Amino acid sequence: YKPMCFDQSPFEENGKWGVKNNVFGTVEVTPEYDEVTDLSDEFPSSYSHCKVRLGDKYGLVLSNKEGGRVILPPLYDEVMKLSTYLGDNDYCMKWVVKLNGKYGLSCGEKIDLEAIYDKIMPSPDNPNYLLTLKDGKYGFLKDSKPIPAEYDEIRIPSVMGWIKARKGNVWGYFDVDYQFTEDI
Repeated sequence: YKPMCFDQSPFEENGKWGVKNNVFGTVEVTPEYDEVTDLSDEFPSSYSHCKVRLGDKYGLVLSNKEGGRVILPPLYDEVMKLSTYLGDNDYCMKWVVKLNGKYGLSCGEKIDLEAIYDKIMPSPDNPNYLLTLKDGKYGFLKDSKPIPAEYDEIRIPSVMGWIKARKGNVWGYFDVDYQFTEDI
């Protein structure tokens, strides 16, 4: 375990791990977890985001003076920070969750996408969009609005322009409301 930002450090009590504030001596994450991993290098703030493990399941806790606020309960096979900005207006940190071999997406305590996807990845053309893959078909996510994974191919422009998609041999585009229209 490495030291945490802003004078915080993990500590062990009765075989369980938590986080304490070294300056004030307060417990910021109650020692009830098998492992606590600091994610503050990725999110410097006055509080640390901590990935926690209980048994073989992971969750996310925000350290605070009240003993920690559970953002995601330890129910997941993995919890990973999303390394792209989706241009959402909710300014919420996004987390990819893995459950039973499938992936979903969380915005804080809210699950934006259920863990039903084979893969969730930033678009190679424009990282402000996420591509979803399910049963060999693609969808995408922008501004927390999921477009169903029912397309054989999706092309997202790198700057501005229409998002193009192909279903079978038919190409089309998505309008500003993300409605699919076939090319004529």
